[in-house]
Parts: sequence; structure tokens; C-alpha cells
Amino acid sequence: MLTIAILAYHNQSPTLLTDECMASIDRQELPEVLVEKMLIDNGSIPPLGSYDGWKVVNLVENLGGIFGQNTCFDFAKYDWVLFVSNDVRFEKDCIRLMWDQRFQGQLMPTILNP
Repeated sequence: MLTIAILAYHNQSPTLLTDECMASIDRQELPEVLVEKMLIDNGSIPPLGSYDGWKVVNLVENLGGIFGQNTCFDFAKYDWVLFVSNDVRFEKDCIRLMWDQRFQGQLMPTILNP
């Protein structure tokens, strides 16, 4: 019922930002619903490879930020989509807590820069 989608682009660069974002999601105490984890590769050169437990969609060209974000929704398996930029890191139970509050209106998590 929930797709967690990350948009990423790399041009001959290390994938550290994306790897850390995915790791923070993999460590989550997720809600007890069906969860799809999806990585949208926004035309990276070279294309991103496969990741265990993640659906990877490789776009043939970089669509930019907004169009890339919208593409996340096009490929999502479920109706509820949590769009995540690849520089986001989650506390252990953040996604579950947001899921529990999903009917309370728009959610805006607190961003901390330690």
C-alpha cells in the first residue's frame, strides 16, 4: 500500500548520497503494510545498477527535478507514495510515524542538520 520512491542522478560520481538514503530507509521500522522501495535513476551516466530489495527504474535521460519527481508517481505500485530526495536521512521510526498520521493532512517532517 506504500511506495517509497527516491529520485537520484549521478554523472560519473560516487553514489554515496543515494546509498546513505537507501540505507536509512532499509533500517526503518516500516508500517505493517505492503511496502515497495523504488529508486528512479534520472538518467545517470553510467546507469545505476540493481539493489537488493529495491525496484530500480532507469530513465534514458535526465528529466530534471520536477519531471523526475512526477515520474516516481508514474512507476509507483501503490496509491500512497512517499517521495524522497536522495540527500534525506530518516530516524529509525520516522516513516512508520508518518504513516500513522497520514489522514491528518499534509505532513512536514522536521529537518535537522546535526
